[in-house]
Amino acid sequence: MQHVAWAGALAASLLGSAVRAQVAAAGAPTGVAAGTFEAAMVEYERCHWSEAWELLARTADGGDPQAARLALDMHRFGPSLFGRTFSVGEARLAAWKESSRAD
Repeated sequence: MQHVAWAGALAASLLGSAVRAQVAAAGAPTGVAAGTFEAAMVEYERCHWSEAWELLARTADGGDPQAARLALDMHRFGPSLFGRTFSVGEARLAAWKESSRAD
């Protein structure tokens, strides 16, 4: 079981690295979204999944494409990478998918 937790944390870290590379290429969010997104990434890098999820979801709800992409990934890969499910309603999920295509 310990190996599974370690592998999940490694995979989540790699996913976070990929997202940070996308953010650097696309340009950082601006305004309030920037502070929230940055706070979310700090929590993500600390493996504080619940806190990162809440901040990313709030930022994604505001239309931020990077936050939407990462929130979608957390929702999709939650059980296998983060050891938990990140629930989201269909309307919110559809809005995030639309926002994630903005860049």
